[in-house]
Amino acid sequence: MWITKQEYDEGGKTQVERKCP
Repeated sequence: MWITKQEYDEGGKTQVERKCP
């Protein structure tokens, strides 16, 4: 699973790591 550009801008690296362990 990946995140959208908006989610990345809001959550940053932690958002990526949480969804892509």
